[in-house]
Amino acid sequence: MRDYLTLKQQVSVADGEGGFSVSLATVKGIYARVELKQESRVLDAAQLEYTTAYKIYCRYDSAINNDSILTYRGLDLTIHSCVNLSGLNRYFEILAYSNE
Repeated sequence: MRDYLTLKQQVSVADGEGGFSVSLATVKGIYARVELKQESRVLDAAQLEYTTAYKIYCRYDSAINNDSILTYRGLDLTIHSCVNLSGLNRYFEILAYSNE
C-alpha cells in the first residue's frame, strides 16, 4: 500500500447570518493501493456520470464511510461503495469515482 490519500468529511459551518455552509474538513491521511478502472459496470448500472473510476484497497478504519471524500493526486473522489472484506474489520475495498 504505497498510495497516499486524504480522508475528508463534509461539515456544516454557521455563516453568521442564520444559515449554514458546507465545507470539507480533513480527517486524516491513509495509505492504500489504488487501481485505475477504465470501466465500471456498477457505476454504469447506477447511471452515474463519472470521468474516472478507482478501486481502492486500504486498512479498515471506522472513520471511512460512504459519505467520506477521498483526495488522491489532487482529485476529490466520491465513494460509491465501501466493502469490509471478509467481514473481519481488516481491509476495505472501496469503489470511488471522480468527475474531474
